[in-house]
Parts: sequence; C-alpha cells; structure tokens
Amino acid sequence: MRAMRKAALPAFVAVLMAVSALFGAVVFGGRGTPPGPPAETPAEYRLAILGGMMDVAHPSYAPLFRDLLASSRDSTYLLLAIGGLEKMRDLASLPDLHRILASDLPESIREAARKAIDRIEGR
Repeated sequence: MRAMRKAALPAFVAVLMAVSALFGAVVFGGRGTPPGPPAETPAEYRLAILGGMMDVAHPSYAPLFRDLLASSRDSTYLLLAIGGLEKMRDLASLPDLHRILASDLPESIREAARKAIDRIEGR
C-alpha cells in the first residue's frame, strides 16, 4: 500500500499544479498564466477550485493566495485565501494580513486575519 501511495505522489502533485494553473487562469483571466478559460467562468467553479486549494494548502499556492489578499475585496475569496495561508503558515503573507486587520473590511474577515496571524506567528 505504501509503495502505491509513493508511486502515486508525483501524479497527485502534477494534478495539484494543474489545478493551481487553472485557477490562476480562471480568476485572473490568463494574466501571467498559459491561455485558459475566460474570466467569465461562473463564480461557483472558481470558488470550488479555490476551496479545494485551501483544503490542500500546498506551498505552491501561496503566491496566488497572497495575490488575492492584495487585490480582492470579495469576502469569500479573502476568507478562503486567509484560510489557506493560515493552514500553510505562510510568513510572507503577514504584511497583507496585518493590512487587512487594520482595514475597514467586514469584522469576519478581520477576525480571520487575526487568527491567521496568531497561528502563523505561533501564538
């Protein structure tokens, strides 16, 4: 069983990388990614992909999550990005998380940023 898991790991990582590229193409309209689906992709697809990426919290997703923190005001995207960065304990996201904490964004987002900061800083 372990040999099967070990053999499947490279394929799994390749799938994760493909999903990451797809999400970047879907959300950002192909900006900085190979041509992909149009930016008009339904929001429920984008959210499902982002939710899966947050669950996995692979370190290669950190730049995408940090970009969402810096550019989005959508509560759902922000909460998912904050959750993913918190789960991977991404130190590079701390400046954006502190900016969100001091912003006029809804309390739920600021509270999520506070919790992420605490976890990332090991409190």
